[in-house]
Amino acid sequence: MITLSSPVMCFIHASSVFDRSMAAPAAPQETNAAAGEMVTLISSDGARFEVPEAAVRLSQTVLDEMKKDDYNAINGIPLPNVAGDVLAKVVEYCTKHASAAAAAINADTAKTSKEEEELMMKSFDDEFILVDNHMLYSLLTAADAMRIQGLMDLACQRLADMIKGKTSEQMRQTLGITNDFTPEEEEEFRREDEEQWL
Repeated sequence: MITLSSPVMCFIHASSVFDRSMAAPAAPQETNAAAGEMVTLISSDGARFEVPEAAVRLSQTVLDEMKKDDYNAINGIPLPNVAGDVLAKVVEYCTKHASAAAAAINADTAKTSKEEEELMMKSFDDEFILVDNHMLYSLLTAADAMRIQGLMDLACQRLADMIKGKTSEQMRQTLGITNDFTPEEEEEFRREDEEQWL
């Protein structure tokens, strides 16, 4: 039996990304912090990140924490499932996307057209997600824990692209999944598959 890991579970999510267009971003929600304030995020290894509120609004988990009665901006928001190096990448993603959203709102004063802005963001996303497997899996975990839908979609699409058109053995190698079928079981599966198409 193949052991399922987060990359494999993501493949299930990624298959839905293939067939649907990207949903419009959620409308900004009111929180205890005023727009423009900085929010402190704390990684699992204690690294602290000062992030513009507009950027943290992309994380439903952080928004939920900010809405709590006991939210204290000075203490920051701990993210126990996200290491510092990964949180740095997440902050980069959220900050860039928040800036792009703000530019789109002010499109009449912006120097670039909407189409140019979309091309710039696609270029950013394409380059941003070209990371090694360990970082990709860490970004998937962080996007899930922080509930950042855009980052989850981006990472899952990258994973789907990595395994597209590959054999099951190539997929296992790419995803680091151990094959615990015996050679006899694999041969039986192969025969059954061939018989199905005869």
